Amino acid sequence: MASRSYTDKTLKILFAASGNRCAFPGCSRSLVAAESDVTAEMVLGEIAHIVGLTPKSARWRKDMTDAERNAPENLVVLCGDHHKVIDNKENERRYSEAVVRRMKSEHQRSQGSLRPSETVDDLVEETLTSSMLIVDSLPGSLYSARCSESNAMGVVRRIQRGGLGKDDLVPFYLHDGRIWSFWDLSDGAGPLSAACDVSTVERFAADEAWSDPDLHRRYVALLNRAMTLHLEHRGLRRDKRHNRYYFAARTAGEERFVSYSTLSGRSQSLGVVREERRKTGERKGVWWHQAVRLRFERIGPLSWYVTIRPEFHLSADGIASLPERRVKGRVTRKKSTMYNKQYLDRVHFWRWFLTSGEPRMVVRAGQPIVVSANPVEVKVRWPGVPEDDSQPATVEFEETLLTLAELADAVGNVRDWEQLIA
Repeated sequence: MASRSYTDKTLKILFAASGNRCAFPGCSRSLVAAESDVTAEMVLGEIAHIVGLTPKSARWRKDMTDAERNAPENLVVLCGDHHKVIDNKENERRYSEAVVRRMKSEHQRSQGSLRPSETVDDLVEETLTSSMLIVDSLPGSLYSARCSESNAMGVVRRIQRGGLGKDDLVPFYLHDGRIWSFWDLSDGAGPLSAACDVSTVERFAADEAWSDPDLHRRYVALLNRAMTLHLEHRGLRRDKRHNRYYFAARTAGEERFVSYSTLSGRSQSLGVVREERRKTGERKGVWWHQAVRLRFERIGPLSWYVTIRPEFHLSADGIASLPERRVKGRVTRKKSTMYNKQYLDRVHFWRWFLTSGEPRMVVRAGQPIVVSANPVEVKVRWPGVPEDDSQPATVEFEETLLTLAELADAVGNVRDWEQLIA
């Protein structure tokens, strides 16, 4: 049976290289507590094995000798709490051998105490794929006017009487007796003209609205309402409590699937509404829905993005939402098992769904909102993760004459969308 056996030399090497600090990222606990009036000098650090000491240990491999397991190269000094964290078998996938070795290496590098045998490998260049889509075009103007209706339903009824195109959306925002919209409220033929006093119309250029905190909030609120209307038009529902959109069953008790093109280019069917079952096939009375949280973010003066955050929604029959008391930690536990690849797969599914597999999503809201299907990517040079050679692919959706015609129809011949707010 393997046993712990550290020489004095090993202990000196480990504690000297640690800089008297726990090697866990973000932890600054001292490993040796100085003597005080109430306590004697104490060693608080604990020696953890990178490759586990016994078959029941985290990260154990059978191809090592006991001497190799207890060598300085396989040991790292941590505080007691973080020793328990990395050695918990439930955390083994998160704190793999490669991750813990990198943790030790980065900590010793920060302490200036890397040994020759523990130098960092050559830097590698990798592409980081984000969950942010680039916004290519936004409304260049924000309109406001006195409203003749006292509530939103009155405005909706007036909109419904108009003759809008099947893809036209009318997001609006009521505040302090005024209506706000991307539609030109001074246009007597517009869908909101009957609900406002055209003599009180004010127009704000987009860059003016973005620089004013109140106008900026109203501008973003309209963008989000336009997105909500667009997704409802596509058949999604909105969970207002958790601010997310989700698929619902077409009829109660019916599972639902959506076919899409995966990152590898294969056609695949994803169960977007499915009932949870036990291994025996017994129904649990809990339905899982693919869901997403979308948000417009302004990063720079003219840099806007839509962030995609995959989520889950729970129901009792594919339609009626499950009571909060029955949800408990189910969604949190489910999301905790979504590692990088699974998460990127879901991000890809949602960008595919939002754009219908085309190069962009066009939302017609009085003025066009155009969101590119391409995620933001950044090239980095870093030590990388040992033995991790996988590089997620990014699929570019094909441009066609039809998609170009749709773009031209939405924004005209403007090639540089900054002209829209000139």
